[in-house]
Amino acid sequence: MDQAGHAGGVYPNLWCAHPPFQIDGSLGVAAGVAEAILQSHRTLDGARVLDLLPALPAVAASGTVRGLRARGGLVVDLTWRDGTLTELVLVAPGATSPRDVVLVERAQQRRVRVGASPVHVGPLAGTVA
Repeated sequence: MDQAGHAGGVYPNLWCAHPPFQIDGSLGVAAGVAEAILQSHRTLDGARVLDLLPALPAVAASGTVRGLRARGGLVVDLTWRDGTLTELVLVAPGATSPRDVVLVERAQQRRVRVGASPVHVGPLAGTVA
């Protein structure tokens, strides 16, 4: 137990409560939350694949994130309601030419071109993989 009476675990701000400060735990929680919202591990026919809301927990059924970084130099802003994407903004800062990105949300899929100017994408509902 530390001087404040904490015996370990996770603080409300998601930092690990294991004195001394644990960088792996504190940053690991944030990385886990980001991976529940956005994954960019895959490619498809040379295009980066963004899996949107792949593991969204029920307690985060609605929300917004701004500035998530994805592989390929992409910056992603997402808004969702009731577990479904409602708005998406993609940009590749400093890109000299646009690149193909495949967006996937459950069974829906859409291919877009992303460059240095923001691309606004609405819900993927109605598009099929």
